[in-house]
Amino acid sequence: MLLPALLALTVVPAGWAKRGPTYLEQVTVVAAFNFPGYAFATKCIKVEISTVDPRYAGAGPSSSAACRKAGTVPDTYAVLARPSRTSLHWKTLFDGNGDPRCGSVPKAVLVDLFHGSTCAG
Repeated sequence: MLLPALLALTVVPAGWAKRGPTYLEQVTVVAAFNFPGYAFATKCIKVEISTVDPRYAGAGPSSSAACRKAGTVPDTYAVLARPSRTSLHWKTLFDGNGDPRCGSVPKAVLVDLFHGSTCAG
């Protein structure tokens, strides 16, 4: 009787299944995010990998107080993609403060990474 109650508490709501990156994913996503003109420390960029489709990642500002105090937090976020689940070559699909262009990122991935599915026409 206790087991079903405990299992009910461990269910992750749909859209909240993103995961943290492996070391190699973190390094390669940050390298793709830090194109010329950006120079943010790895610890100041939060990277999350979609579990809906692990070919997609989100990168954005870390919530680290030290990064905010030093002014080294990006003021934008990005959606990146790779050609396969095991590839370490990431391409930026969207980088900005608004919504990604509709069709550029699957709706389920947007929900997974950002808890929303808004896109710009």
